[in-house]
Amino acid sequence: MNSIAEDSSSEIKFARKLAANEVKKRKQAITGLTAWLKARASATSDGVLPELELRKLWRGLFFCMWLADKAPVQNELAGRVAGLVHCFSSVGGVRSWLMVCGRTMREEWSKLDKYRIDKYYVLLRKVIHEVTTPCYIDRSLALDCMMDGCVFISSDICMA
Repeated sequence: MNSIAEDSSSEIKFARKLAANEVKKRKQAITGLTAWLKARASATSDGVLPELELRKLWRGLFFCMWLADKAPVQNELAGRVAGLVHCFSSVGGVRSWLMVCGRTMREEWSKLDKYRIDKYYVLLRKVIHEVTTPCYIDRSLALDCMMDGCVFISSDICMA
């Protein structure tokens, strides 16, 4: 029971660190999140994390992008966030990660102003690029995952 409480507080801690004002702290949070996601996903039998955990993490990632200033910082951060999809070794894990990504974007999209929207376009382009990379996971599963992920993201954003 104690490990469940520790896990739920882990997402909140990561979300807070991701939304830190300092770039150095945000970079450290992304690095830590990468290791944590890999360990957490491999610890589950099917490689799928609970939706609530993913929602907390994506909320933190959304605000991490919100705070990124200047195009080079935004591009580098978008690439690192998009690369988090590779922390999952199962198609189910990738699907749930992408579904929550799309849902988070849909929920927050209306709050974006004209100054911030471009950085989220960059993020979405990079996420789709990472999902459509053909050598990722397994060639036989890549097309299935790629199609599902793109459909989830595009349908969730279009519904906004």
